[in-house]
Amino acid sequence: MAFAIHAPAMIYHCDKFNTSKKTCRLIGWSGSQPSSTKLKLPTSFTHTDGETYTITEVEEHALDNLTDVTEITIPASYKKIGDAYQTYIVNSTTDNFNNCPSLKYFKVESGSALFEADADGALYLKGKKELLNIPASYQTSTGTFTLTENCKNVSPDAFAGNSTIHTVVFARDVEVFENGGLNRMTKLNKIRLTSAETTELTLSSGVLINKNRVVSAPPKGDLATYSIASNIQEVSSYAFYGCASLKSVTLSSSIIKIGDNAFAGSGLTSLTIPEGVDGYGKKMVAECPALKSVNFKSKLARVSDRFAENCPVLTKIESTYPLESVGESAFKNCRELKSFPFRGETVMSEDSSFYNTGLEKVVFEPSEIADYFSGEYLFAYCRNLTEINFSSLMMDYVDADLAIGPGYAAGCLKLKTLRFGDYTGFWHYNPDELPTPPAFGYSCMVDTIYISSTSTVVSPQFVYSTYMGKQHFTPKMYVTTTKNYGYSPLYNSLPIGRMFSAGNGATVAPLIYLDAYQLEEPRWPEYIDYVVPDATYFIPGGTSPSYSLAIERGNKVVEMFDISFYKTPQNTMKISPSLRKNISIDNFPEVSDFRVILNDDQVLHAAADGSFESVVPYSQVSKVRLSYKVDGNYFLTDYPNTHWLSTGITLSEKDADIKINGKIIEFSYPTDYEIYSADGCSLMKGKGVYADLSLLNPGIILITYRNEINNINTLKIKL
Repeated sequence: MAFAIHAPAMIYHCDKFNTSKKTCRLIGWSGSQPSSTKLKLPTSFTHTDGETYTITEVEEHALDNLTDVTEITIPASYKKIGDAYQTYIVNSTTDNFNNCPSLKYFKVESGSALFEADADGALYLKGKKELLNIPASYQTSTGTFTLTENCKNVSPDAFAGNSTIHTVVFARDVEVFENGGLNRMTKLNKIRLTSAETTELTLSSGVLINKNRVVSAPPKGDLATYSIASNIQEVSSYAFYGCASLKSVTLSSSIIKIGDNAFAGSGLTSLTIPEGVDGYGKKMVAECPALKSVNFKSKLARVSDRFAENCPVLTKIESTYPLESVGESAFKNCRELKSFPFRGETVMSEDSSFYNTGLEKVVFEPSEIADYFSGEYLFAYCRNLTEINFSSLMMDYVDADLAIGPGYAAGCLKLKTLRFGDYTGFWHYNPDELPTPPAFGYSCMVDTIYISSTSTVVSPQFVYSTYMGKQHFTPKMYVTTTKNYGYSPLYNSLPIGRMFSAGNGATVAPLIYLDAYQLEEPRWPEYIDYVVPDATYFIPGGTSPSYSLAIERGNKVVEMFDISFYKTPQNTMKISPSLRKNISIDNFPEVSDFRVILNDDQVLHAAADGSFESVVPYSQVSKVRLSYKVDGNYFLTDYPNTHWLSTGITLSEKDADIKINGKIIEFSYPTDYEIYSADGCSLMKGKGVYADLSLLNPGIILITYRNEINNINTLKIKL
């Protein structure tokens, strides 16, 4: 539990109370800064229980943002500030005193076992073994800071934020950890060495090298081009940060690691990352105003978090090998980025990686994918994005899937076409909890969706809203599940019942074109099934009984073609698919290119009348696969032998107004019908588009009904 103590002008906050030792930790401050601008940090804290505790530790960033303070005195009781807590541990950092632009001096009370300040106000570990902090407004008449001879180490953040020094002079045999904060100085234009270059520090064209590591190119220097030597293995964090004059850098093949912000804010126009690099720091080239392209040669390229965030003219990312991963916000706000090597092997599970980029099409190259689990808002607010295409991805094991995250492409108002892979899911939280943002936003404009087998969908992913006067939306969804037969037992899963929604006065009535003979039964029928309210279903010929749930709920269900199965006098099977005639239904598809395969491996050739006849006996046919095109898209429908063997029904004559599937008879138009036995007894009558004959006994029956032009037809059927 944290508590606060009120002191003149400031309120201090403490926690980590040790009741036996009577010590605690300073965790922050609030209130007003001292009017004198000189701050002596508190040594004790009086708890609300009346006990007084000695402050011995300072949490990271507890003493940031002291914007008015010019002098800070550190009490002798402080045994730890940030991660600086032992004099024999170098590479320490206080992780405090950030954004203190007026600070001129550090002072340390006598008796401190950990800290020491020199006469000019710089802060060191005791014995001046390591330089910890240079004040932001460090007083120097010459603009030069010279490290003392006995100081052998420089903290990673020692110079960060300084605004008065333009030249830093290092003695020999100094270890500068990371970048020493040098590139976060606002005026540094030169680094010098006091003696001959040693094995520790060297200068190369004004760039500071620590053994085999690039430390710093002064941010206000005039370096325009630079080639890194072949013995260098690492580019430190911030090494070229803020180097506005730097237009070109050549990285040697020996480099294996590049640190955080290494080239951020520089003037680079392009960057090629060599093959051996396997360590990528965050924000490596972020906020580079002139950067146009990055080329990865590495086999282990992991694009780091915020890698190129806010690069306004970045246009192209290239990679010799598939990128391993793309980090959070890696290319966020790169408004001109139009080219990226999208592949299935690249993990993109972090959030906002391509948020607000200039991508116009996201098209994945042919590649394998084990599992694709996308981060939230991955392509959100890509205002020029028109298509996302996963169709070339191939799953490399059973039940792998493509999982789309919340807000995936929200705010993409030009996005019209989606082509998903073989298996697609929409990951979400527990459906009993608050809903997550829809994958395609609350103002979706998508009008064409190509999708295959689908996992759970418990909340709307396509939410349409009135936009520029458009209120009624009829997105087309082409569903091809049959191609996954034999790959997964859930190949015909399609729980899209809650996928579409509308608001703000809009309505949505999807047009769904399916190839499945039947869909998998809902696993959680209380909230997941395939029936989308107000949707129209266009289904394969002869499959209406499989879509009875949609019919029962009042959806329009239309077969896209006719198909008949016959037993020939030669004891073979004849399959006759044919286009439907006299159909006047809006958005009825163009169906073409019928092909037939028996039992997965016997390709049949079409006769002149468009029928297909088997070369094996009728009884040996277990499955008929029909392939065809629907509006130019390849569809497959597998008809099981139960479709033609279960009832023995045959048509006595061809009639385009009626179709039979199992014991379901379907009329092409709503009609009054009546069914009689051969001796004239009425067996069944009704009004509708289909009748169920499963309750009738075998025999010869007569059906009378009215056709489209109201003529009465009579049909004789053997049941």
